[in-house]
Amino acid sequence: MDRTKKLTKTERNLKLLRRMRREAQEEIRKEKMFNKDINKLGLFVKEHEAKIKKIDEGIRKRKAERDVERLRQETTGIVEKPAQIGRI
Repeated sequence: MDRTKKLTKTERNLKLLRRMRREAQEEIRKEKMFNKDINKLGLFVKEHEAKIKKIDEGIRKRKAERDVERLRQETTGIVEKPAQIGRI
């Protein structure tokens, strides 16, 4: 064993104190981040509702467009938007 690389008691204690201080700071930082996320929970819910509303509007719009096209084809027999099959 190489004795030149061995730390003294004070050096070991200082190293331990630094590590404990760093771990405590990290724990405090994690706690703050968690509290911030909890405070932003209402904002996340609103964003999610907005996304769902936007998706529903798109679905409703496509469905209405499809129904109009289907009705036009039934009444006039003219296809304005042909279905795309495969790659074009």
